[in-house]
Amino acid sequence: MADFRKQNKSGLKKILGRQSPPQWGARYEPAIKATREEAPSLSRFAEIWSTKLGRYIHCLSTNEEHVLYVILYNPQVFEIQEQRMLPMLPAPHPLAGHPLAANRELKPLPGTVQVAEDLGSLDYHPTLTARTDQGPETIPAPWIGDFLIFLEDADQGPYCVNLSVKQSLRDFEVPRVGVTAATDLKRAALRERARHQVEQKMYEQAGIRTVRIAGERLNMVVISNLMQIYGWCKRSHNLSANEVDVVVDYFNRSLHAEISAAAATYYICKELGFSIVDVKTVMYQAIWARKIRIDLYQTFFFDRPMVPEHKDVLAEHAEWFRRV
Repeated sequence: MADFRKQNKSGLKKILGRQSPPQWGARYEPAIKATREEAPSLSRFAEIWSTKLGRYIHCLSTNEEHVLYVILYNPQVFEIQEQRMLPMLPAPHPLAGHPLAANRELKPLPGTVQVAEDLGSLDYHPTLTARTDQGPETIPAPWIGDFLIFLEDADQGPYCVNLSVKQSLRDFEVPRVGVTAATDLKRAALRERARHQVEQKMYEQAGIRTVRIAGERLNMVVISNLMQIYGWCKRSHNLSANEVDVVVDYFNRSLHAEISAAAATYYICKELGFSIVDVKTVMYQAIWARKIRIDLYQTFFFDRPMVPEHKDVLAEHAEWFRRV
């Protein structure tokens, strides 16, 4: 999560133009974009295409990118708002205005200024100096969250979860970015704790959970597999829906017989006359759609026997996605 203690009035105006209010789907604009001009200078930023949202999702760190692949893998997630401005003043619930939330009673967000004041942390809230006709004026500036995700379950409908991402859990207490030899480490730690407390409390008052995620705790075999598989998801193929079902069924039988994906692809192409690219595309997309359940906790090699799922990635990360 970023703040804007050093931003100017034009930077704030840009953020407010994108985020007042946040839009849905392809029209959503993050407060900070993953570009050389906007991303923090030392960050490893990335743009990841989402066909479901019809836009690129902007990540400002490797940890955020890795977390995003797990988010995208969850079919319950219907909207992602990354780099979302935490409203400084009272604002509607993030689901307000979405068709899935029509006629629902939604608690508003109280705004970070009020929450910081309630917690005795107003001194740590970011500000900037604006020039007015009456002279310089100090005004509040926003903190920026990492991921606000929107999910739907069959029983209770849509809900949100706020995901805050760092390299380690310690980083939520002691900052590692922007620290120099001249930094007052005690005050920096108090500011870091305050901003995460304010974020969590503000969302909590609207009935939204906050989950703190440490990138160092992610299973990198899982992440590598998801990245490899997701790369095939925006490709197209020439097979009909019935032909796709035939291919998926063949791979599932091969999976439980522990035959390699390469061998299964060879036999499908030989028997049905499909192209290798079409078959591989269908296979990877079916794995992503959870129609072929391989073990994502083992590195997936195309030319080695497929291993059936032993642990479900979404079950292992259920804490990220639960409503309450």
